[in-house]
Amino acid sequence: MAMPRRRHPFQLLGTCWVLGALACATSADSPDPIRILFIGNSLTYTNDLPGMVAALADSAGSGPVEVASIAFPDYSLEDHWNRGNALAAIRQQRWRFVVLQQGPSIFMASPVGLYRSPSDQTRDHLLL
Repeated sequence: MAMPRRRHPFQLLGTCWVLGALACATSADSPDPIRILFIGNSLTYTNDLPGMVAALADSAGSGPVEVASIAFPDYSLEDHWNRGNALAAIRQQRWRFVVLQQGPSIFMASPVGLYRSPSDQTRDHLLL
């Protein structure tokens, strides 16, 4: 018998935050779509979080929403940074929102990388 899939509580919280931001930032009269980029790991793509946000925004009448996702299994934000494709995607479009999902946070070193200050050389690369 298959076990039901557990949803991560922060996934729901993140979805609520994005929808709240959309409610404040969109207008049904706006011809330009709201573009949202999701950068994360399996918690982002397993339940199609970007698709869920787009469907919820559509059902709420928030106007056009376009979503894109860069997500790989067991990827942290540092892994995305080192790979380079997330930063390239950010630079390619004018995103209204970029949703960052850190992981895998079960490893002790994972949160430490979020608190490190980037070097001066890295800070120069952060400029979009």
